[in-house]
Amino acid sequence: TRAADAFLRDPTVFETGDVVEDTALWAELQALFRVKLLCSNTFNESTLLGRPGSRGVVAQMRRLMRNVTTLTDCISCEKCRVWGKLQFLGLATALKVVTHEAHAPVVLARNEMVALVNLLRQLSVSVDTIASGRCDATPLTPRKSPARGAPRRPVRDEL
Repeated sequence: TRAADAFLRDPTVFETGDVVEDTALWAELQALFRVKLLCSNTFNESTLLGRPGSRGVVAQMRRLMRNVTTLTDCISCEKCRVWGKLQFLGLATALKVVTHEAHAPVVLARNEMVALVNLLRQLSVSVDTIASGRCDATPLTPRKSPARGAPRRPVRDEL
């Protein structure tokens, strides 16, 4: 994959000074990109990018990502703000990889690589939690507007 090339191009990019940990991390990254699911064609970007006006959609998605990242500056909880920014950087990096020209190598900064791996981990944990039945979240249901009786926005049943 294009991301694999960016990650595996330079083994020194994640060096911490601890040779044992650095070697283990490098082996884990190589194993990660050998996983069939990760490197399969589950998403066909040519469907998204092959249509007329698709570049405009990509530009719009990038603007929306920047807007959401800017909005996260307003979050008062520092931990929540950092996690939100990390997750959106991961999404933005995934968008960068998917929309990058196929003939040119993808160049990712270290922080983009960290965010992308973190996003993959978080999504994997979420899927595993749901698949294992450990998720106790209640489904969202539409709330009725008191004035007109029309649904307004989804809320949790227990609220």
